[in-house]
Amino acid sequence: MGHKLAKTASVPADNILPWLDSATAALVTDIIQTLREYRPDLLAVILYGSVARHAERPVTDPSPSDVDLLAIFDTDDERIALHEGAALFDILGMAYDRHLDALRDVKVMFASRTLGEWDGTFIASVARDGLLLWARSSLPDRVDDDLDKFFRSFGATEEEIRDSEAIFQAREQARQAAQEATGDAHL
Repeated sequence: MGHKLAKTASVPADNILPWLDSATAALVTDIIQTLREYRPDLLAVILYGSVARHAERPVTDPSPSDVDLLAIFDTDDERIALHEGAALFDILGMAYDRHLDALRDVKVMFASRTLGEWDGTFIASVARDGLLLWARSSLPDRVDDDLDKFFRSFGATEEEIRDSEAIFQAREQARQAAQEATGDAHL
């Protein structure tokens, strides 16, 4: 994903996942919109895991892949899931209730702006494979500086950040081509 994307890209979830069924894409979009509406401290939402890598098991599989989202909030509280989890899950429940037809489970994990509560291996995986679905138009400088230091502490180089941006651009071009080919505005 490369944290630099947070400064340069904010892509609606329903436009970035041409390989995801429309009902699940609608749920992802609604989750982001609902979090934005009720939580002005939301900084970013990142898709990670097999769906982000486009290596997911199909919905026809007895155990289809779920959709994994990481919601990052403007807080230093590394126990945000513990301290605010009930309120956050109530907010998410509103979106889930509107999309009972989604073919995949969508799981949302919560993080502080420093990501300090997460294992380094997890963060490195999100940094490598994640897709930024939504971010404030500009993240606070402190967050950008913290992420820069954090990703570099796992050995991320400028070249890897540029490569992740190139991957994002290639995925965006593929999404646009798929949208043009099918005429589906929800891709």
